[in-house]
Amino acid sequence: MGLAVAGAMGSAVCIATSSVLQQRGASRAPLGSGLHLGLLAHLVSRPMWLGGLLAGAGTVALQAVALASGPLVLVQPLLVCALLFALPASVLLEKRRPSLGEWAWALLLVGGLALFLWAARPVTGPPLPDDGRLLQLGAACAAIAAAAAGFGLGPGRRHRAALLGFATGIVYGLAASLMKYTIALARIDTAHLLEAWPAYALLLVSAAAVVLSQAAYQAGPLAGALPPMIMTNPIVAIIVAVAAFGEHVATDPVGVTFQVIGASATALAVVRLAQLASGRGSRAGGEAPAGS
Repeated sequence: MGLAVAGAMGSAVCIATSSVLQQRGASRAPLGSGLHLGLLAHLVSRPMWLGGLLAGAGTVALQAVALASGPLVLVQPLLVCALLFALPASVLLEKRRPSLGEWAWALLLVGGLALFLWAARPVTGPPLPDDGRLLQLGAACAAIAAAAAGFGLGPGRRHRAALLGFATGIVYGLAASLMKYTIALARIDTAHLLEAWPAYALLLVSAAAVVLSQAAYQAGPLAGALPPMIMTNPIVAIIVAVAAFGEHVATDPVGVTFQVIGASATALAVVRLAQLASGRGSRAGGEAPAGS
């Protein structure tokens, strides 16, 4: 499990770096870029966004190391720490110090996450998941994400960032599940990996996640997009892990109670840190760092 934790924490650092740079690039894109290739065409000409893309490659590599070594129910929740690592990144880019309030909420994030994982006592499952259940859950995730993105791209702009962030988190959680499946298949039979559907599904879902995340960063304030994005990812991954991969979390009343308390504290910290970052960005001219 040690390698899984180290890989997940390294991936969280890369997520923080990538999101800080990509959100800054996407927030300056023309408002009409929207959810299509026009937005990406604009972004690839921005060095800061390309730097974020490079950090994103590190995210994928380290996440793969983590998922190869540990269960989804352990790895994906740890990625919430990306928001914590975004604080030092904000120091470098904004030449300022995080406030005492930000550090306090960051401490609550760490405490809530630690409490959740301690109470959940995650245990890995069989080498390969149940294909039928994974396909059913994947279809449900795709439908919910498409509906959220569709509503987010509707005429009203008030909740656009939150809806697109919610859709992005769902897709990222599904992508993590497909990544774990692909890694397991590669270990068992590398020669026939390209004949298996999970590898192609992973490419498709990952591409959708990239487009959705950039649209969410562009659509509105960080406090709207980031909390649903960063919290939905592990929730989806945990559901898929338990239902399709046969991984286990504690289900006794005491364990469930502390899991709920830890998850609630973590969610509250994520929302408050995003709101503080968004308000700081508004004072600085409408830009704020992100971690996802």
